[in-house]
Amino acid sequence: MKKMKMFVLLMFALSMVNVFAAAEKMSAEEFNKLKKDGKLESVAKNPSFEKYRKGYSIWKPKGSKAIAETVGGEFASDGLKSLKISNSDKGISVFQAILVEPGEKYIITVNAIKQGEGQAKLSVRFKNAKGKWFYNGHPSAKSFLVEQKGSDWSRIIQVITVPKKAGRMIVMLGAKGQKENDFVCFDEFGIFKIK
Repeated sequence: MKKMKMFVLLMFALSMVNVFAAAEKMSAEEFNKLKKDGKLESVAKNPSFEKYRKGYSIWKPKGSKAIAETVGGEFASDGLKSLKISNSDKGISVFQAILVEPGEKYIITVNAIKQGEGQAKLSVRFKNAKGKWFYNGHPSAKSFLVEQKGSDWSRIIQVITVPKKAGRMIVMLGAKGQKENDFVCFDEFGIFKIK
């Protein structure tokens, strides 16, 4: 009987291997080589925010004072503009959703620079083919905090494997816990399908 229980547990564990999204860091060198070799297909809309917020949707909780706007000048790491999120006390997400197939791999990238308090992050969540969210707290949900050192731009590069039963991937740029004059700027946002 014990052997049967162990076998059932082992089979269950093995069946769960591809249910959850996997995430792994990638170096800038590896990313640049894949890009140079033509192994990436860009699927992000308006990645440098040059066309205001075209291609993006915004969500924020009721009562949030958060502002999401495009700005130029010193806060653009590439091109002329970037996305600036400020006064995000309770949180805000600026996001894109793309159609995906289980098992596909994507590289998600963004540059970020912040001033003041609060968290700035890149998050990934999934919906099934019918548009229903995977439950809150599902292991496929991934968040990557902006780790800024000094006054330089930080770069996040993550590889995401689409989990079983997923039909859409929602990639979110967000911030929360900011005070009145705090902000974060995002630029060079990318969603790349690995061919």
